[in-house]
Amino acid sequence: MIAQNQPKVDDKLGFIQKVIDTGDYDVAVKESCTVFEIVFKKIFKQAVSSLSYKDREYILEIEKKIGKGNKGVEDFGFGELVGLFRESDLMNKWATHTSKDLGLLRTLNFSSIVSLRNKIVHDGITCSRGEANLVYEYLRNLLAILGFADLDSSINNSFIKNTESVVEEASTQIALPDLNSLPVVKKEARQKSHYSSSHKGEEERLILQAKNYEEIDQEVFQYIMSNLAEKTDLVVLDLGCASGVVTYERFSQFENVKHVIGIDFNENKIKDAKNNYENEKFTFFHVDIEADDFVETIRSKLSDIGIEEIDIIFSAFTIHHLEKPMKALLKIRNLLTRGGYFAIRGSDDGSKIAYPDDQNLIGTILELTSQIEGVSDRENARKQFYQLRRTGFKNIKTFYNVRDTTALNTEERHNLFTENFTFRYNYFKNRLKNHPDNTRYRQEYEWVKNALEEIELMFLDESFYFQEIHYCAIGRK
Repeated sequence: MIAQNQPKVDDKLGFIQKVIDTGDYDVAVKESCTVFEIVFKKIFKQAVSSLSYKDREYILEIEKKIGKGNKGVEDFGFGELVGLFRESDLMNKWATHTSKDLGLLRTLNFSSIVSLRNKIVHDGITCSRGEANLVYEYLRNLLAILGFADLDSSINNSFIKNTESVVEEASTQIALPDLNSLPVVKKEARQKSHYSSSHKGEEERLILQAKNYEEIDQEVFQYIMSNLAEKTDLVVLDLGCASGVVTYERFSQFENVKHVIGIDFNENKIKDAKNNYENEKFTFFHVDIEADDFVETIRSKLSDIGIEEIDIIFSAFTIHHLEKPMKALLKIRNLLTRGGYFAIRGSDDGSKIAYPDDQNLIGTILELTSQIEGVSDRENARKQFYQLRRTGFKNIKTFYNVRDTTALNTEERHNLFTENFTFRYNYFKNRLKNHPDNTRYRQEYEWVKNALEEIELMFLDESFYFQEIHYCAIGRK
């Protein structure tokens, strides 16, 4: 039986189809390959217990050869599994043993899928919808032949000797698509955030934010450093460093950090970072993480300063501004050395609660912000574990820190208001600037402006309670 915590096959297929429909083609290919790995390992185990002694001996020899005597099939990756099945001729041996027609299962060529997956995982290259669909259809054909349901029982049953065709009807119902005939579907992607660290008041707000998040950052970095204690020349990459304040403050204290590179797409902020913090330990570059050549650009710049590996990548409130966060995370993982850590800091409007707020000003402004054109993902923190796990990170750990107004003085209360609310004003102001004749936009702008003034006064009332949760998640490559 399948373990209770293992997703049903049809649920897994539904997820893969969903991510194809939403345009996350790279994730669809990776998820399809993960299912292939599960199926191949189960088929292999059943084969070595069901086939003739001669066939079993030959298959085990091929396993030993591919694993170089150091690992078995349980530790094989997708490419190694495909190589094992190809070199051992396992499919044909299976068909001969059972006297069954395995249909397309004997003829499917997985080499191209291995090549595509490797380009996505190791080279940061993206795939098309057609390629993702093709891999998905390969998987569906394989599962159709096995019977779709419980993988263990389906594979076990498929090794039982009989003279009947396995599932000839099912295998003929699902035809491999003609890649050239697939329609070109343009994905309606999540819009890239219009946020800019150059917006009015943002420099001050980001400094306050850095101070408020210092506690959770210290906890995260101490944890990472303790797990990398054997290395004394760590290299850190800070994605979305803005003017470099946090980059410098967080990492200048660690003696085992040899070099820190900060990058940001805001060229003016990078100039500020260079002027204020660049030295023999800190280097800053103007780079756009969503550029197609992002990985190549970073590697080239690292090579210019004599750096080959990145041990730690840190990103504070950056990924949720991107149009394709999952694609960015794949690139980020590609840059890390094996065993390296990625730390992503985020926030979530769903964690913000307040009382009293009789007019529901805070709830309304949070809702309006989530709907406005060009806003960042206001629910990003709750997605961090999922995003890291789906893009291949392991040993994921989440950190939380609750901050509220109960023990804050007047200045600290005002700082908490500034951190959480003043940036929202810029979204409405800029939208109205771009659409000056839109009556609704003007009404919302005026309402938000007045509401923020009232909320600011609420924060200064010592009886007013406000709470937010700070989030940071880390994953290891």
